[in-house]
Amino acid sequence: MKLLTARSLDVGYLARGRGPRKGGRRSDGDRLIFSGLELDVPSERFIVLLGPNGSGKSTLIRSLSGMQPLIGGSVEILGRALARLDARERAKSLALVLTERFDAGWFDVFDIVAFGRLPHEGLGDEAGPDDSRIIRESLAAVGMADFERRLFAELSDGERQKVLIARALAQATPLLILDEPTAFLDAPARSEIFHLLRKQARAGKGVLMSTHEVDLALREADEVWLVDRDKGLVIGAPEELVLSGAIGAAFDGPELSFDAATARFVAPSTAPHRAIAVSGEDAVGLAWTVRLVERLGMSLDEGPKGYDAELHVESAAALGDRPGEAPLAANGNRGERRFAWKARSGGQGRELHLSTLSEVEAFLRALVSPNP
Repeated sequence: MKLLTARSLDVGYLARGRGPRKGGRRSDGDRLIFSGLELDVPSERFIVLLGPNGSGKSTLIRSLSGMQPLIGGSVEILGRALARLDARERAKSLALVLTERFDAGWFDVFDIVAFGRLPHEGLGDEAGPDDSRIIRESLAAVGMADFERRLFAELSDGERQKVLIARALAQATPLLILDEPTAFLDAPARSEIFHLLRKQARAGKGVLMSTHEVDLALREADEVWLVDRDKGLVIGAPEELVLSGAIGAAFDGPELSFDAATARFVAPSTAPHRAIAVSGEDAVGLAWTVRLVERLGMSLDEGPKGYDAELHVESAAALGDRPGEAPLAANGNRGERRFAWKARSGGQGRELHLSTLSEVEAFLRALVSPNP
């Protein structure tokens, strides 16, 4: 089911002193950012809008949600023109989270989230039992259940952002639109929000968010709207945009480029080329050994003269710890993983036995500077 549709959409900023004209005719003074867009946000779909800074992502989000006049074209929500919906109808159809800060006065967290229930209540009505349940469920969904009586003004930027997302969830709309909702969050919280929004889409909502989190978007989104350098939108599945080179074309710069193999931005290596063969059965140990090799600017691909060194990683369990149980660290923490490496340079040298990644790094660096 299509929740939002945009047809022949022209987005940007109207000439000063000009309001929207019937028929969407443009003025010579209008500043056009996007032209002729054809967009759909269906139910059960998590769509992420990606693009460099200043590419117009927030302008597009605001235009699609009715917060900014269109230069041309039309936007419909649930088959009705967005411009014809009154405030209550719009609030029952669309929940919006923006990045702008506002003065919340003496309202506490529960009160802020309760504003999301206003479209479903009469003006001045107190939250009923069902409303209170929805408010608390929404706070729990963003990890803020213990904050409901804290003043909103006393929260950190990241905590405020979570509360505003909870307010949007409490609004109980079929469509969620969010402009950079992870901007003030730490790394675990950013992942939590992506997972939460994906879960909302799986439950039936249509979700559209803008973000700078390329790695999370490629991992979590069902569809990506990518702003290219010509101010157009390239639309497709994350995997398609990576393999087509569209992600790199949009973001590559003189110092960094997108590596499709690792889905990371990397700097060109200035170190002498070294090819390292990495093997191992433990996925975690193998992954972080590969990361170390790449961080040092070395290649995993065999060079014209073969490999310069070989590394084989084994888990502590393979070396004698009880299978299936993480080894105890000195402080009793079972979260620590221990590994051992077999290293050989040039395929001919003596096999070395290394017990830490620091020792592995020293071994690899010695390949470039054997006589420091």
